[in-house]
Amino acid sequence: MSEVDKMFARIKSRFLNRLSIDQMSPAKLKKLNEMWQGRKPKRWDDFTKEEQKALAKEQAQLQREGKRDEEWDSIRKFLQRGIDIKSDDPNSELFRTAKELLDIVDRAQKEPLSVSKYEQQKFCTGLDRYKVLLKAELNRQLKEKPVKRTIVAILISLILIVLFGLFVHLGPVTWFRNHAHTYGIQGSIICLIPCLIFGFLKPRWRKWCWGTAAIALLVGLLSLL
Repeated sequence: MSEVDKMFARIKSRFLNRLSIDQMSPAKLKKLNEMWQGRKPKRWDDFTKEEQKALAKEQAQLQREGKRDEEWDSIRKFLQRGIDIKSDDPNSELFRTAKELLDIVDRAQKEPLSVSKYEQQKFCTGLDRYKVLLKAELNRQLKEKPVKRTIVAILISLILIVLFGLFVHLGPVTWFRNHAHTYGIQGSIICLIPCLIFGFLKPRWRKWCWGTAAIALLVGLLSLL
């Protein structure tokens, strides 16, 4: 199981366990507190197997003050990510799925007894669909990001090269234009510009780009002599 799958499994487990605790009656919660304080509850058999399992998982969490809201907030923050990613496309399946799950979470926190077993199952099913959609969207963005960076690097490089050319031919640098090795120096600078830009915007190419940039800089300095 990958780290992403483990994360989704934790969210699902956290939702079901947290809801199970919140749906307990005050009497059962009192018994739970007595058990955690070292006093055996009078009627432990009143707990169902599902409740006993939930109590065991939530024991450490409920002992800390404010943990309940913290857990609901962590679930909400996790689902909010899908909405933020698709904020520009509210009709997308990822956005709508995340919104439906958030609505269930909001109601589960405010009115836990109003969430039926069917809605709990609906949340689990929806979370599985949300996982698939979110992973697909993140993979798509990862593929698009390098392409966008490459396009940006090309545009910036071309703009800087054109500006450099205009400066050399129209600027007040007569000595540069009349230098014996002016074309060699210009070539070195023109090579240096894209190497620096691509090295900065494309980390995976940085080693080769900046290595080439260093060679171009060395050639340019030697040409000035």
